[in-house]
Amino acid sequence: MNFIRNILLSLIAITISIVFIEIFLSIFYPQAKNSSWRVQNSDGVYLNKNKGFAKHEYKGEREKISVTYKFGKYHNRILVNDNYSSNEKKILVLGDSNVFGWLLDDKDLFLSKVQKKYPSYYFINSAAGGFSDADMYLYLKRYCSKIKPEFVLFFIDVDRVIRKNILKLNKYNELEIQKNEINKLKAILNDKIIYNYLMENSNFFQFIKSSYIMITGSYIDYVDKKNYKNKKNLLEKKGDTSKNINNLKFEKEKNLLKKLFNKIQDEAEQCGSNIIFIDIALYDKINTSKARNYVINNFYNFFKNSKKINFISLYNPMTYFRNFSEINNLEEGHPNAKGNDLIFKYLGSELSYFLK
Repeated sequence: MNFIRNILLSLIAITISIVFIEIFLSIFYPQAKNSSWRVQNSDGVYLNKNKGFAKHEYKGEREKISVTYKFGKYHNRILVNDNYSSNEKKILVLGDSNVFGWLLDDKDLFLSKVQKKYPSYYFINSAAGGFSDADMYLYLKRYCSKIKPEFVLFFIDVDRVIRKNILKLNKYNELEIQKNEINKLKAILNDKIIYNYLMENSNFFQFIKSSYIMITGSYIDYVDKKNYKNKKNLLEKKGDTSKNINNLKFEKEKNLLKKLFNKIQDEAEQCGSNIIFIDIALYDKINTSKARNYVINNFYNFFKNSKKINFISLYNPMTYFRNFSEINNLEEGHPNAKGNDLIFKYLGSELSYFLK
């Protein structure tokens, strides 16, 4: 009897403590309450989930945002209530969080506006936060034959795949992509109703989750932190040796990226899709890597058959966006509704050369 009483008293004490902490956090340190909507496939790629909804919040000094995303069977964020899903002509969209529509309502996404501008197509927005060009290639390789899109809109990133340091050459000089390690804890928790309920409604449990992410470094592009350490050590080297190392590193990156983009083009062709590579140019070239700038400036030269390549660069039209980024971006850093209007204005027009 004493044992049972002690257990009950312990449970009551824990419950009271959690309630107290919950009240304290809600008053003095309220948390952005976010559902879990990222899942990993066997390639280690972090996709959006393929059904249901997810809550996403941001609490900044100036902006407080709460949005709900809806997801479809292709691990895509559903646009315009999926009103165009019956269209036979499909367009697959691959990109990162800027293309996904981070912290924006559906109506404010540039892709939602593009969908309405070209109503004879069904735009499948499978862009995902943290997606690198390698992640997009692996998505294309696994899902393109199932979707059978007429077009693929491939929003180029470059810098993230360099940071991740996941492109390697095997002994046959063939490109290999290092997989993300499978997050077993996330795989267990992802679809648990109680877990998502607590994430969406509890400051205490959201605080635990956020602390875990910060401690483990899971917020850094889903990448092994040792790669950042290696990069830091390289940058700390001085003198001519450092210059030679950086030149060798640049040549290596160019070679790896060339192989990657050719594999992307080949995969789209095998799928029977026309791929359109797009640079939405959210950042000035002074703020992006030497390798990325080289890719964008010499894009057609990267391919075996440059005549087959479709490429849209919005660098010049997006000058206004970059010059006035404080009014075109959320406080959090992603393009806001005004910024998405600008992207739509320029991209929607450019796409008219390909979409009828």
